[in-house]
Amino acid sequence: MTSHNYKEEVSCIEGVQFGLLSAEEIQRRSCAHINDATLYDSNGEPKLGGLFDPRMGIIERKKRCNTRKSIIKKSRMSINPLL
Repeated sequence: MTSHNYKEEVSCIEGVQFGLLSAEEIQRRSCAHINDATLYDSNGEPKLGGLFDPRMGIIERKKRCNTRKSIIKKSRMSINPLL
């Protein structure tokens, strides 16, 4: 078993609070609107506004993550086969 020597004082969490946001609030806080099914641009980079928009997180190891809150607004209804 590994022993850790912490130099900083460890503190305890006093509480956690959860809440719900309306659909309008979620959309207002989002930074990326996905409106294109294209994955990459002509340079081979993830396309802004595409399904691999880097503002939603990255899938490639050597890329830098600029993750923020994002939403995907569907243009058509889709059915979840698990429900």
